[in-house]
Order: sequence, then structure tokens, then C-alpha cells
Amino acid sequence: MFNIFYYIFFFLTVIGNFNYRNTMNYDQKRIFDGITILLFYLPFLVYQYNLYFYAFINLCISLYETYKYTFNYQYKIAMTLIWSLIPLYVIVFDTVNGIKIIAVITTSDICQYFGKLFKYYILFPSISPKKSLAGYVISILLTPIIFGYIDKAFSYSTIILLVISGFIGDILLSLIKRKLNIKDFSNFFASHGGFLDRFDGIYFAYFVFFITKNILSRNF
Repeated sequence: MFNIFYYIFFFLTVIGNFNYRNTMNYDQKRIFDGITILLFYLPFLVYQYNLYFYAFINLCISLYETYKYTFNYQYKIAMTLIWSLIPLYVIVFDTVNGIKIIAVITTSDICQYFGKLFKYYILFPSISPKKSLAGYVISILLTPIIFGYIDKAFSYSTIILLVISGFIGDILLSLIKRKLNIKDFSNFFASHGGFLDRFDGIYFAYFVFFITKNILSRNF
């Protein structure tokens, strides 16, 4: 019953504020859309409600965005495996760790934001011009401290591995978008782009976590 009323309230709130959103500038729309995304996923992130619903929605959208453009079969196989099937497995069968990985990558993204204060040494200017070396360094240094203090479920080395995986996932999909000459995979999340644009680093971190835990080491 809670779920029904929550989603009714959620959609009525979004629809009710849609006209107000049209009066916002770009940065304000980014904040509004980010809060909307968070509220949509809140029942899953906090209480793990509707696990299969969210897993199904995520799978359908990621596959749609993967096959929306003309890839060769190597792109299709790799992206389906890395950004669809393995994340689905982690969400369904390792839910608690999956949510903690989201928290790690989100913390990393927030730490990277402070790197914008230091716009020197852009590592990949032609691929991701807003990602600076300072942002990466700040993220690698602060994320293990912040998340390690809040939740000691992951070791510091694991957190650093996840942070680096998030970097790589972000850069890989940015590179693919440049090759396809597109800005976003879709406009599903409005100003935040598509599903793969929003979850690129998180889903690649899922992939690395799955490989490391289930194949390379049982004691990860």
C-alpha cells in the first residue's frame, strides 16, 4: 500500500512542477532532475522495495539505449554484458552490496565536483573535457575516508578499486558516444541524459565488483 501511494504522490508532484521546471535555467534543471531521479529510486535504495520492478526497468532501458544506435556486434555484446546483464545480476542477487556501490560512486562523483575548482590538467579533453586530474585525485583520496567512516563493509582497497572503476566506466562510455557522434544515449533523465549516461560509472563498477568477487577472489 505504501508503494502505491508513494508513486501516486511522486508522479503527481513531478507533473505538478513540470511547468515550473520550464522556467528554470540549465543548472536549476539539473538539480531538479537529480532530485526527481533520487525520489524515484528512493524506495529501492532505502528499503529495497520493488526489487524486481527496478531491475526490470533498468534492464529494459539499458538494452534500449544500447541497441538504439547502430553498433557493430562487438559493441552490442560488450555493452549488453557490462552495462545490462551483470548489473542486473548484482541488483537482484547482491542487492545490499549493489546499493553500497551506488553510494561509493555517488560519493566519488561529489568529490570530483570539487575538482572543477582546479580546471588544470584535463586528462581526456577530447573525450570528457570536464574531468580534471584534480577531481580524480580528490576523489581517490577522500572517498575511501568518507565512505570508510560511514560504512566499513568495504575495505579501503575495495573502495579505491570501485572509484577507479567508476572513472573507467565514465570514460569508456564517453569515448563510445564520441565515436557515435552523440551527446547522450537518450533523454530519459531529461537534463541528465539517458540511463547509461547517468549510471555509466556505477554499472562498470558493478561489472568489476562481480568479476573480482566471483572470479578472481572469493575473499574480496
